[in-house]
Amino acid sequence: MNCHRCRTSTPVCQRVAPRRIDVITAISGVEFDQAYAQRQIVDIEGLSVPVLSRDDLIRNKRATGRDKDRLDADRLENGPA
Repeated sequence: MNCHRCRTSTPVCQRVAPRRIDVITAISGVEFDQAYAQRQIVDIEGLSVPVLSRDDLIRNKRATGRDKDRLDADRLENGPA
């Protein structure tokens, strides 16, 4: 499903400069129960927001099979090249 506003591949996104938020309902390589148990809570301007753990994000990036995600996973694991 694509966002009708900005044509991304996510069901819903909010695009307000300089930030963009994508709401994704399913991802590759990570099961919901596992991701939920390992989620991290970050504070964004006073709002507590659950996000994927670093390990789950890396697992997801590797599972997509896309070159740009593989490079992201490499950077997350090893730091900038």
